[in-house]
Amino acid sequence: MRSFALVLALLPIFVDWKALCTNHYRNDDALDNWTNIREVLYGLVDNGILVKVLRFKGAGSNYLNWMSKNRLIESDWEDLKFAKPNFFGLVENLNEADVSPPSLRYPSPSSTTTEAVWTVTVDKEKPACIWERNETYPYFKYVAGQKYENLNSYRIRSAQAIVVLLNYMHFPQGEPSEYHDLFRTGEKECRFAFRGTAKVGQLVYQAYETGAEVKDYMEATCKTDNWKNIDQILFGIIHKGKMVKTNFFNGERTNYLDWFQPEYLLNSSWYDLPIGSQHFFSIIGNPDLKRRFYIERNFGACTDDAGWVVVSNKPPRPCPWEDSEIFPIIKFTAGPKAENWSEGDVLEADAFVIFLKYKKL
Repeated sequence: MRSFALVLALLPIFVDWKALCTNHYRNDDALDNWTNIREVLYGLVDNGILVKVLRFKGAGSNYLNWMSKNRLIESDWEDLKFAKPNFFGLVENLNEADVSPPSLRYPSPSSTTTEAVWTVTVDKEKPACIWERNETYPYFKYVAGQKYENLNSYRIRSAQAIVVLLNYMHFPQGEPSEYHDLFRTGEKECRFAFRGTAKVGQLVYQAYETGAEVKDYMEATCKTDNWKNIDQILFGIIHKGKMVKTNFFNGERTNYLDWFQPEYLLNSSWYDLPIGSQHFFSIIGNPDLKRRFYIERNFGACTDDAGWVVVSNKPPRPCPWEDSEIFPIIKFTAGPKAENWSEGDVLEADAFVIFLKYKKL
């Protein structure tokens, strides 16, 4: 069975597309590093179903020229492979401002009433032709039948989305997966949900809450909708490439913003955390001081501050123990208990990670 990786999804504004949220999706790593591609699959999605599929040869192509007639392997439109389209490609007919890629059109668009297509993407707010006028854009026209049709035909449909998937000759580092066997049980039951990385110049809380500045964008609404059947949540600290601290939380009756609280804590690498008192224990932490994923025992004068973990973002940073030229910094206690941030056994982490374990239904 062929294995395809999703690299692009384009969605019209008016569609509530649960699987991919409501935004365009671009896999930057795949598109910007276009190598070892065996095949490219181009699909149109309507009513949640992949209704039309075209397969192209990927070898020797790049991310802009793979959609061409000479690379076509097979198509759900029976006449396309033997036809001579007037336009066929991602970047076609740029002089016509009303029509944008991808476009498969035939014959020559000399008249707006005689234009015929297999599929076309309209990406302009006020296009010239009657058939492409719509309240919102972009939108995706396609022929529901087996051969090309006039754009005014009743067989022309509007798709919910277009998707591009890649079939690799081989994955350089193994086939990517969201699920991992973290504890060598033989089952990949932990889903990688988030990584907060130190000193990258991006705000951690905004990245987690809304996906701001994160390449693989995921809306807060999408996270909320998909936060279901969570059994446990793992919050781990990464130092020198290893997970050195773990904290497990009960996922029942939680959402993606409130699970990081003492009442949900199951166990911790810090023995005193489950039994000690905390001044702060939440994802939002102290918004005024931009301290997030914050578990603090003592809070007051800087020299008395003590805790277990804190993510300190850009200024204000009133205390010397959180000074840094680059944000964010991730402080954690290296030992088995809370420590003073100024004088205790405290280290800076490379990152923190969040994994989800789902209930077995």
